[in-house]
Amino acid sequence: MPRYDAKRFEELVLYIASRTTDDLEFGRTKLAKALFYSDVESFRQLGVPITGARYVNWKHGPFPKRLRAATRLLQSAGRIEQIPPSEKYEPERLVPTVAGKPDLPGVGITPEQIEIVDAWIERIRHEPARAISDLSHQHPGYAMVGRDEEIPYESAFLAERPPTNNEVQEARRIAKERGWLVGDKWQRT
Repeated sequence: MPRYDAKRFEELVLYIASRTTDDLEFGRTKLAKALFYSDVESFRQLGVPITGARYVNWKHGPFPKRLRAATRLLQSAGRIEQIPPSEKYEPERLVPTVAGKPDLPGVGITPEQIEIVDAWIERIRHEPARAISDLSHQHPGYAMVGRDEEIPYESAFLAERPPTNNEVQEARRIAKERGWLVGDKWQRT
């Protein structure tokens, strides 16, 4: 099980907030999804999550258990402000202060991990929170656990859809080439 790193989590919250100040719809729901997808994708691609945060099945999609605590710590340190909803924008937003410059390399977040985070920020930046929430409900990890249950990082390796017949045939062909499948029988190695 990946170990949670509170400093990395806080810096990543701050980084995402700093990169999305121009998106007036980037509230807690979109922040939670950017954190989730970044951690899970890092686990899938690189073998380790960025923060090791625990995400649970929440009614609006995956939600990091430590987000509220991290937000309070960042606020008390004067690094972030919580902007309540208004007529101008609907969601409650987090906005970094002048003292809130994130330091991802300082907490060990790699350039490859930053690329993953940036890609997810761009993917969800201009989508409504509702659409991002709906998308996250399709993630296999979210779908496999009940409400308030933890989503395993290993779910990153589950397919989001059943394989097509062509994909099954291609997998069988490769398995036969490699000696894993002889006739219709799988071979133990």
